[in-house]
Amino acid sequence: MKGVFVACFLFLCIPLAAQTYYYERVKIVRNGQVSVDAGDGHYITFNDNGCYDSNKQGMSSGTGFRNYKSFENGIYKYFGKSYFGGDAYYFFSQDRGRLNIKMQEGDVVYVYERKTAPSVMGPSVRGYRSPSSSDNVGAVPVVVPATPVMPATPNVAPSASSRVYVDHTCRGCHGSGYCTCCHGTGKIRITNSIPEYHVTYVDCKSCRGTGKCQVCYGKGRID
Repeated sequence: MKGVFVACFLFLCIPLAAQTYYYERVKIVRNGQVSVDAGDGHYITFNDNGCYDSNKQGMSSGTGFRNYKSFENGIYKYFGKSYFGGDAYYFFSQDRGRLNIKMQEGDVVYVYERKTAPSVMGPSVRGYRSPSSSDNVGAVPVVVPATPVMPATPNVAPSASSRVYVDHTCRGCHGSGYCTCCHGTGKIRITNSIPEYHVTYVDCKSCRGTGKCQVCYGKGRID
């Protein structure tokens, strides 16, 4: 009986058919205007329930979970918190080779392509910028109107009142400093119904039981 319980417990804790891929941004479509951009490269791990940003080993980076919604016309659809701070739709091509992140608020689409992760990448999977990129990269179809020719804007020095200040709030925990998977408890609740109902708690894999956000290490901000 003990052996059966252990087997069932492990079955519930380990995601089934989890797969991790590396994606690199190639374009941004903002208000109908397309710009080439390679300012982000990161891993995404898929399990039976959805997908999330992670490291190479599939450990969550604490930037939110996107729930699986549907598969229609060769496109997988997910929805949930994004790295960019708000809710977003994640559209993957059938082979998961291409990704469009469509923000729920505003007319912004981030276009990614699955690639081989660079060998020089360190522990942080964010902030990698490739030395060059091509605008001729296929992506999940996005309806983009013709780009209008914008009039030239004269170079005017910004006044003191118009200066832009950087928000250092951590996007991983939105300033709380807590792990978003276990909400700062350091524990994850596991419910086992086979052979009988039983609840137990295990260390959160995302924060390794510390309860702290692994992006800012509990500070709530990125300096």
